[in-house]
Amino acid sequence: MEQGDLAWLAGQRIVDIDLGGDRLRQHFARILPEWATWPPFYVLHNGHPQLVCCRYTDVVEVLEDSARFSTVRPADPAAGGFVQFKPDKFAAVETLPKMEGERHGRIRRLIAPAFSAPAVQRLEDGIDRALDNLIEAIPVVDGRFDLMPAFARELMVVALLDTVLRLDGDQKAVFIRMNRALPLTAKARPGEPFPEEYHAAFAATTETIDQLIAARRARPGADLLSQLILTRDGSDLLSDKELFDLIFTFSAAALESTAASMGAIVLTLCRHPAVLAEVRARPALIPSAVEEALRLHGPGYFIVTRYALVDTEIGGVPVPRGMPVYVSPQAASYDPERYPDPLVFDLDRPNRRILTFGGGIHFCAGSRLARLVLHRALDKLLARFPRLRLAEEDFAPRYFGAASEAQLVSLPLAVD
Repeated sequence: MEQGDLAWLAGQRIVDIDLGGDRLRQHFARILPEWATWPPFYVLHNGHPQLVCCRYTDVVEVLEDSARFSTVRPADPAAGGFVQFKPDKFAAVETLPKMEGERHGRIRRLIAPAFSAPAVQRLEDGIDRALDNLIEAIPVVDGRFDLMPAFARELMVVALLDTVLRLDGDQKAVFIRMNRALPLTAKARPGEPFPEEYHAAFAATTETIDQLIAARRARPGADLLSQLILTRDGSDLLSDKELFDLIFTFSAAALESTAASMGAIVLTLCRHPAVLAEVRARPALIPSAVEEALRLHGPGYFIVTRYALVDTEIGGVPVPRGMPVYVSPQAASYDPERYPDPLVFDLDRPNRRILTFGGGIHFCAGSRLARLVLHRALDKLLARFPRLRLAEEDFAPRYFGAASEAQLVSLPLAVD
């Protein structure tokens, strides 16, 4: 199956949609439930076919079969002929999802202690204090506030940058600027330059991270970066470049993904007032409520691109070597074969296992920390505002973000 000869596409389902366009971003909750019942299908990006997987079993197959699918594109020119639609928002940073094989395994082993259950549990008191202060500072005017700027986008600023990394005000400002520059990559096509503000923010972040690594190497503290510097596997330590890539990824990506997740959770609960009332009355249901809300509305609709390592097929659909494969955990969450009545908010749903945090060897390393922040934030938000609800009954969400991400622009809430 050669890239230049598309005869093999005859008879296959080809969907006319721009995967990076605004139509899918703004209407994913309506489009993806239909896709969740389809076998894998193709879209064309500038004439290049791309494969999209939305059924739960197909998504899991791609995520878990590292012999056939990789986040690293095969290096030979023939396999490189396929062009993906998603620009690489992390530029020269080598994130964990970009690694495969022993290199990936080595980094995961070295960072595992810092993200273990005991390590995350030790952070809970500090995160609770930070969230308490954040909630008390929410500016309620005439019984209303906007969750996104007042709370959701500040979650990881206070939980991660303040409490876990222990950054000062100037350092935090640099990471916040980088986070706000990431969505600017959404309009760039692969091979096109990113806006100047992105490059300026990246340069400032690079300088700040380099300074942080040098300072914490000289005087380690009780923060996450110091722990990563000190951790070892025998004689093996993380290099400065590896530390840089990890800190950039955690600090830049976590801010936006957690903000998007918090907005999605609150919006979904407010759209199900009976469930919200039950959760408010029984806070022990919060972990289940968070998982079910994220199943219905996660922070985005595609995760890191995979590439076919060999000529293969998924669900009977051919996948040539080198083709980009886009998996949609959000669509998989609507698959009725996996989740009966998938659009129903069911606190007692059995075998829920969501794919919001990925799957296979690239499962999100920071998922425990993210879940802790989301659980504690929702608990405290409902305790502080027992009459929390949508300020507008006919609220129509609008979304922004980097490619395939869906962060609410705003979420007006009433609390009186």
